[in-house]
Amino acid sequence: MTAVAPSRGPAPADARVAGALAEATLAEIARVGLARLSVDAVAQAAGVSRATLYRRCPGKPALVGAALDHEVARAVAAIADAVADARTIDDAVGAMFVTGARTLATSVALGAVVAADPSALAPYLDFAGGEALLARLTDGLAPLLAPWAADPARAAEWVARIGIDLLRTTTPLIDPTDPGAVRRFVTTFVTPGIAPRATGAPNEEGP
Repeated sequence: MTAVAPSRGPAPADARVAGALAEATLAEIARVGLARLSVDAVAQAAGVSRATLYRRCPGKPALVGAALDHEVARAVAAIADAVADARTIDDAVGAMFVTGARTLATSVALGAVVAADPSALAPYLDFAGGEALLARLTDGLAPLLAPWAADPARAAEWVARIGIDLLRTTTPLIDPTDPGAVRRFVTTFVTPGIAPRATGAPNEEGP
């Protein structure tokens, strides 16, 4: 698998603040629920001023959105590790679904919200919020599908759309944490919709 150069991220200090705010937001959601989330409590728990918080996240929706981004990044990082040893696209996509579902299932905050009121996350999954989430997942998954897909970005969007639908459905067709069920689902419905990369096609670095 061709190594993907890491993108240039935020400065370490900015990353630490962003991480602290995300973790504090998720902890507060787990403690009191999304509806009662307090911006002041998040700022205090993260050890930042209200001014710093509002410069980064001007309002509760932006704060929750940033926390969800944090969880998506955590899931993509776990998925990248899981896909590293995949030998086929079926292996890779199956690992994406199972690892993504298991990683997000460990989020106490998201689990609490879904258990109490699944509709509370709708603004972050539908319309503009959903498109932003889809774009982030597509960007994260595309490099992982490059060894097998003719159009990695399109393949990643296809996989991400199906994954989001599986995870947000209260009674999904399959258990996304069950490797056997996921494998059958992937080989029947998901990977047949991905155009394969031509055998022996040169990589981007040339011969």
